[in-house]
Amino acid sequence: MNNHAPVNLDSPPSGDIPELQLWREVFLLAIEDCRGQSAGGLINTHVAQRRARAWIFSNSTEPGGFKWCCEILGIDPRNVCRKLGLSRTLSNQ
Repeated sequence: MNNHAPVNLDSPPSGDIPELQLWREVFLLAIEDCRGQSAGGLINTHVAQRRARAWIFSNSTEPGGFKWCCEILGIDPRNVCRKLGLSRTLSNQ
């Protein structure tokens, strides 16, 4: 269970523990990828977008999964999907 206050995604991390800072960055990168706003790099935008959406819609609750990441960051995964305009609903919510 998350014992931390929700992580502020709108401003740079300041007092967050390093692990939360890292997962915050993973989360934000996945959101950018999902929106097709990848900065480029080793894979093309469409591949990054497909992988980000697969991560978001994964049923996994294991460490490193989208649902787990949302939990530790204090974020409602359903709100993320709504804000991204993703019509598919998350399982087990």
